[in-house]
Amino acid sequence: MWWMWIVGPIAVGFIYVLTAHTDRRRLVEAELFRKMAHLKLVKSAPSAFGAIFDEAGGGTAAALYEVLPKVAYVGIFDADVSSGSDHQTVVTKLAKPGPSFVARPLPLVDGQRSPNRGVAFPKDPEFAELVLVEGTEEKPIRAWLRASVRDTLLEHPDVWLRVQGDAMAVTIYGALDAGGLSRLLEVADAIFAEHGPEGAASLLYEDDEAPAKPKEKSSKRVDEEGAANPEVKAEALAPKAPEGAKKGGSPKSSKPTKGA
Repeated sequence: MWWMWIVGPIAVGFIYVLTAHTDRRRLVEAELFRKMAHLKLVKSAPSAFGAIFDEAGGGTAAALYEVLPKVAYVGIFDADVSSGSDHQTVVTKLAKPGPSFVARPLPLVDGQRSPNRGVAFPKDPEFAELVLVEGTEEKPIRAWLRASVRDTLLEHPDVWLRVQGDAMAVTIYGALDAGGLSRLLEVADAIFAEHGPEGAASLLYEDDEAPAKPKEKSSKRVDEEGAANPEVKAEALAPKAPEGAKKGGSPKSSKPTKGA
């Protein structure tokens, strides 16, 4: 069967040529999302985001959108010979470098959740049952994944979260429609509100004439590194945010909104 060593690679290459193109429907949904979110189509993101885009899956960029200049971008990627899955990833700059880790859905084996051998969250069994967190600096990782961030991940069980240095990536694999892309950006915004640069605008576009949404309740979940979240306590004692405050009800609700 020596001939298979020749025919095999040729067949794989032929299949790739036939299938290596962006689904037109995906591009239509991406453009609809871009207009809804008021994003700017760009040719490239800052090189500082290159490594974390690659870590999220790489692939061929079908579209790249600027959310906040030099701070946040949305990449829509097609699978290629080096990447096995389509994915959509939001990358953002962080206020300060965080511990390197990946938080992802706990894998299913024969329809059952596999044992969680990642970073332990003994005070949050619900989170530990559904999310696998992989990293070496356990205590800093638990502190970074404060209760509100864990709540966000539990509400969106298909989301992967990565932190590398002062960059964060929020990813969903498989093709998304405009609504799915909007949800991805909302998830990224909720986490960005917790760990993004102080004073940075929201990732979400808000019409100045639209009525402000009521503030969401703070998480009742206990932080792993401490009996209670000190930021939640501080927020409860602080004066109420003015009308038009940042969407999402996070501790950094005083950030200006995108488009304001």
